[in-house]
Amino acid sequence: MPAELTTVTIIAAVIAVMGLIVYILPYIVDPGGTPEGAVPADEILHRVASEDTCHHAPEIGYTVDDAHAVMRERLDCTIDRCAAKRMAYSTLVESGRIVPASERFR
Repeated sequence: MPAELTTVTIIAAVIAVMGLIVYILPYIVDPGGTPEGAVPADEILHRVASEDTCHHAPEIGYTVDDAHAVMRERLDCTIDRCAAKRMAYSTLVESGRIVPASERFR
């Protein structure tokens, strides 16, 4: 009988420790508070969505010379994030000054 009691006691202790790890320890490690100065994720996503372009394009478009100038000025911009560079790129493609890589090998 003492061996059975010892086995039951050990199993109960293991279950108690596992319950402590699963249910109580997460609240001790992370009490759910936010760090000082933390910014919520939805606010970050809203800010990024509102800043979808780094430079605005003119409504009338660019001349070929202006498009060349914009492409030189906006070296750090990408055409998917910068409306000005995207319009300049489109102007140069339409004028035949730039051939996109997908069309070069046809």
